Amino acid sequence: MELISFDGPFVNGIPTYPYTLAFRASESFLGLCDDYYHDGSPGDTWRANLTNLGTGNLTYVRFASSGLIAYREAAWILLETQVTSAPQWPDMNFAIWHIFNPTVPIDQQAQDWIDLAVQEAQSGFPGVDFSLVMIATPVDINAPPTGDQEMMWITPEPGSLTLLASGALGIAGVLRRKLKL
Repeated sequence: MELISFDGPFVNGIPTYPYTLAFRASESFLGLCDDYYHDGSPGDTWRANLTNLGTGNLTYVRFASSGLIAYREAAWILLETQVTSAPQWPDMNFAIWHIFNPTVPIDQQAQDWIDLAVQEAQSGFPGVDFSLVMIATPVDINAPPTGDQEMMWITPEPGSLTLLASGALGIAGVLRRKLKL
C-alpha cells in the first residue's frame, strides 16, 4: 500500500478524506483513513492485508474488537461520500475516526453522521452493498503510531466494470472493422 497524497482539507492540522492511495504500484484511487491512532505522510509504503467488508470476516482488520457493526457504520458513512458534497467529508471522516476511537474530538455535524449510521445499523442497512468496501490493514497490526494506517475505499460496482468492458470491446470491434477496410 502506498499513500500518494492528501487531497482533502486539513482540519486542525489533520488531513481528511480523500487520500490518494495505490496498491502494488497500480493505478491510484481515493481512500479514507479510518485509523486516527496512526499517522502517515505522502510517500509512505507498507505491506497490508486486504479485507472485503462484504465477507463480514474481520480477521485481519485493526479494530476487530470494535465489531462488524462498527465497520459497517464506518463503511456506510464512506459510501455516503458518493452522494454528499465535499464540504461534508471532513465531518464524515472525523465521525469514522470517532467510531473506532471515541476520544477523537468531533463537532455536531460529525455526531450527526454517527447518529445516522447508528440508525442505518438499527434498520439493517437496507440496500447497502458492503462488498463495495475494501479495507487495507497493515500486516504489522500493532505498528507504532507513525505510518502503517488502516485505509478504506470503495471499489467500482460490478455493473460499472461490465459496462466499461463492453464499451472497450465495442470500440475494439469498430477499430478492427475500420482497419480491415
